[in-house]
Amino acid sequence: MRLCVGTAKGIVILDPARGATPLMVLADPSAVWCMAQDAADPNLIYAGSTEQIRGKGTLARSTDGGRTWTDVTPPLAREEEVWSVAASPAVKDRVFVGTSHARLFRSDDRGRVFKESDGFLRIPGRDRWTFPPPPHIPHVRSIAFDPHEPSTM
Repeated sequence: MRLCVGTAKGIVILDPARGATPLMVLADPSAVWCMAQDAADPNLIYAGSTEQIRGKGTLARSTDGGRTWTDVTPPLAREEEVWSVAASPAVKDRVFVGTSHARLFRSDDRGRVFKESDGFLRIPGRDRWTFPPPPHIPHVRSIAFDPHEPSTM
């Protein structure tokens, strides 16, 4: 099993097939805050960032295990920071993205098209999901699936 670790300078992939030599992969965005690997396709990796670099978005997808990247930032989230990303363990090609301003997006086609969760926007108190360091902008800090009921987040 490979382990992918997001860092401020890219991604480090630890692969038992390579022995003790880690593989450094440059991501785009380069400063990776969160990552998700597809449950069915280990070469499908998503990387999110809280920084817009070189005018690009904050969500990228690799379909070749991290060698090349495509910007797949949802159009409605071009000005958002990506704080969390999670690939569904129950539904093939489904990915969720949590952003600043506490927004949740879902794609059912590997990040080609995203839709915002309108019901998520109506959760009471969503506007106060911040943590101590400023700026106090609400955000979706993590996304997790129930291990006993993978269709439940």
